[in-house]
Order: sequence, then structure tokens, then C-alpha cells
Amino acid sequence: MKTIYVRQMRFEVAKSHFLRELDAAFMSGETEIEVIHGVGTYALKNMIHEEASKLDYITLLPSSNPGVTRLEISGPDEHILRQYIE
Repeated sequence: MKTIYVRQMRFEVAKSHFLRELDAAFMSGETEIEVIHGVGTYALKNMIHEEASKLDYITLLPSSNPGVTRLEISGPDEHILRQYIE
């Protein structure tokens, strides 16, 4: 399982880092990701959930830790893979 750390990052830096790492995980065939965002004001957690919900190959998994978001990456079918590669 890949872990992405965005805790204590500024919002825009965290967003950019998360999306870049998520893309890299997708392309390398990872199936599960743990995002460490911390608790705070939930700004980073909400951003992670919002960005993940925009992607049809990501599923939010339950997490017992409020400072962590777990994501599942679905194996892409040919149509989805072609859409993201182009």
C-alpha cells in the first residue's frame, strides 16, 4: 500500500502533491493508497475527498483514523485507461 503525506502542507501544495502522487500510483499499478492529512480544520481531508470523488477509478474506503483517508484504485478497463493517457 502506498502512503501519501500531505499533513501540515499548504492547501495548494498539498493538492498538487496529492494529485501527482495519485497519478503516479495509478500508472504504477497500485491498488490501495493511504493519505495522511491530519485532522485540523478538515480542509485537507475535504480536498482529498473532493478530488478523489472526481475520478471514476477511485473508491473511498472506510478508515478508523480521522486523520487518514484510504483509497482504492480500480484496475482500469481499456476505455478508462485510454481516456487518461490521451
